[in-house]
Amino acid sequence: MTTLVKIKEVHLYVGFTETVADCYAAKKLLDDKGIKYTLLAYHDDTQHKGVFESLNTWNWGKVSELHKREFKNFPILHWKEYYDDYEQVVQCADGLEEIKNSDLIKYAHLIV
Repeated sequence: MTTLVKIKEVHLYVGFTETVADCYAAKKLLDDKGIKYTLLAYHDDTQHKGVFESLNTWNWGKVSELHKREFKNFPILHWKEYYDDYEQVVQCADGLEEIKNSDLIKYAHLIV
């Protein structure tokens, strides 16, 4: 079994949509926990479709269990996990509830 050793490259995507309150709450959660992240704010709704289309092409999770996601709204959080067997895994959380319950929050002490 591999062990998670560090987390890097945390990105929070937010936008002015019907979930704008969740975007602010996600930002506050990360700030309150002292998590350093890059904020990507898309206030112009003409950008949203392109952002979602791009993220929808990514593969998420471990190589052995890669999967696609279909993003339709903000907030979206993604980060890279690094394991002791040198595997790098890109993870994501879609929406405030997934962010609150994500491994990123659980293992915030491993963020470098």
